[in-house]
Amino acid sequence: MKKICRKANNFIGVPILCMITLCLCLQASVPSRAQAPETDIPLLMEVSMENGKTLYIVDHSLYIPPDAAWSYRLVQDSCGEQRITFLTDQEEDVRILYLMDQEGKFFMYAYNDENGLFYPCETLTSKDRVYQYMSPDACRVWPEGLAGINAAKGTLFFALDMWGNSNFYRMLPTGELQAWNEPPAEEEGGMNQTEKLVLILFSANAIVILTFASLYAFERRKRPEQKPKREETEEAGDIIVEDWETGESFVLETEDDPQAAGLSRTEMPIISVQDVSMVFKVSTSNASGVKEYLIQRLKGQVTYRELVALDHVDFDIYQGEIVGIIGTNGSGKSTLLRIVSGALNPTGGRVVVDDRKVHLLTLGTGFDMELSARENVYLNGAIIGYSKEFLDTHYQEIVDFAELSDFMEEKVKNFSSGMVSRLGFAIATAGEAAEILILDEVLAVGDESFRKKSLKRIKEMIHSGSTVLMVSHGMGTILDNCTKVVWIEKGEMKMIGDPKEVCRAYQKQCG
Repeated sequence: MKKICRKANNFIGVPILCMITLCLCLQASVPSRAQAPETDIPLLMEVSMENGKTLYIVDHSLYIPPDAAWSYRLVQDSCGEQRITFLTDQEEDVRILYLMDQEGKFFMYAYNDENGLFYPCETLTSKDRVYQYMSPDACRVWPEGLAGINAAKGTLFFALDMWGNSNFYRMLPTGELQAWNEPPAEEEGGMNQTEKLVLILFSANAIVILTFASLYAFERRKRPEQKPKREETEEAGDIIVEDWETGESFVLETEDDPQAAGLSRTEMPIISVQDVSMVFKVSTSNASGVKEYLIQRLKGQVTYRELVALDHVDFDIYQGEIVGIIGTNGSGKSTLLRIVSGALNPTGGRVVVDDRKVHLLTLGTGFDMELSARENVYLNGAIIGYSKEFLDTHYQEIVDFAELSDFMEEKVKNFSSGMVSRLGFAIATAGEAAEILILDEVLAVGDESFRKKSLKRIKEMIHSGSTVLMVSHGMGTILDNCTKVVWIEKGEMKMIGDPKEVCRAYQKQCG
């Protein structure tokens, strides 16, 4: 009996064990169903893509992803048996859906209900415009004349821009899009003949300009000591000035000023602004790039208008004077300072000054925002004219004055505007004051405590014996520090003389 039971157990148990093992193997071989992402965004249905990835259609009737940054329209249509709200272009040629993966990332697809396929959409920037492009098969309606083009070559795409305008495009070798019905000049040679000619002319002009600029810079470096110099003749006591750029010598005229006639060399003006005019040519072209500008230039469509920044300005500044320049915005004050410092050449007239003694102090220029504050100390200092040895000596002084000791290794792009101004002011005012100091609106820097400190530094420089030419809109600053004031209005010199009288007349006009 025991033998019979043992045989029966073997007969029944072995098949059951085999069935259990087979079920476990089948369960392991069947892939588990993808889990929908945990999100508050409403999802409609899941879609299995060709790459085996499962995505989930976003319900656009309740939620539009932030990636949909183009001018779409909403339409109701079917995706299989499901009614869905699609995003479409202005002509309603294509149906767009945003699908989400299990990580919550959005993907843009076009859906064609005729073949039930999804087509991925890619982003492309072409000729400064952003497009969403996809396979031409995503579009259900093709224009006449396009059916004969072989789209299988992968050079034809359907694309829509950020305004929802759509069309069929060719993909050029340069990666840009060209409308399918435009002449294929870009495919054959890259550029048409007119564009090639413009490019050749532009390249030739650039080479000529660079050559002359290099020769000019080389000549200036060859003659570093040939700056304008003054010599006193033994017989007549005239002041002779030699222009180092032209090599011409001329006598500084003094007969127009009875008080200046017969003055000794030390009593002559240290800055002489003689009938200075500055006219800028401003282009009326609205070209968006060099290529478009050159084409307009060749067609004669570029014109210029003249902007008179200074109109026959004439005055003298003597050793030790502190001269303020006032006037409304756009009157040419900063332009005059740059002419005196040698940064600009006037259109007419001349400025007689030894520019080796001039220090132009202006803020907001000469910084590279990607460099650290420490690196910008040396960059900005080199632009001003400081040597590396000078900056090494005064580096800690600059850091302490700017109150930025904890931020010198930070990039300047992370600074506030006040911190940048403080750093620029500390660099520009490092060391001893120059013999001729030119100040362009530098007395309002940083917060209140730093403004007081910077004003004290400027006053020390002003009253250290330097000859100062300064621009400021603060009448209190002008009256407290200046010995003479020049009023310039819309490029013309309105008045020069005692600070109180000139400032009173200026304030009366300004109301």
